[in-house]
Amino acid sequence: MRLEWPGFHLACEEGRLEFSWSGAGVLEMGVERCEAAMCRGSETGGGLQLVFRFRPVPDSAASPTVVRVDVPNQYEQSALSFVERLWHQHQVPDRPEPTVEDTGLERVPDDPEWFVAPVHPASEELFRDVMIRIADDGA
Repeated sequence: MRLEWPGFHLACEEGRLEFSWSGAGVLEMGVERCEAAMCRGSETGGGLQLVFRFRPVPDSAASPTVVRVDVPNQYEQSALSFVERLWHQHQVPDRPEPTVEDTGLERVPDDPEWFVAPVHPASEELFRDVMIRIADDGA
């Protein structure tokens, strides 16, 4: 499977995803490490963005790797088709399993290893204001 436009090339061959940016670099990742592949609205304006999330190598301290690529308008349908083929041919999900970070904010973890001290009233007020703003932004 291949997807390309001027300055960018993406291939899925022999169990590897290879991202190549002309004159910039190449990233090669195993398809088995891809925990999500999706298309969504671009963060840099209109259009579409490819987003791939890869889990770290087992037993490493590395964080997940996320690759985002803005798709030129004339290649959007090809990008959607590429991602759909990944879903079906390689069982790559369209979104990752929820992680601790995705499960929501906790004020203080319920964990005996955490030390908790009284909080200053100004900090309490700031916390309430931030939580209200977050709730309002999500509505």
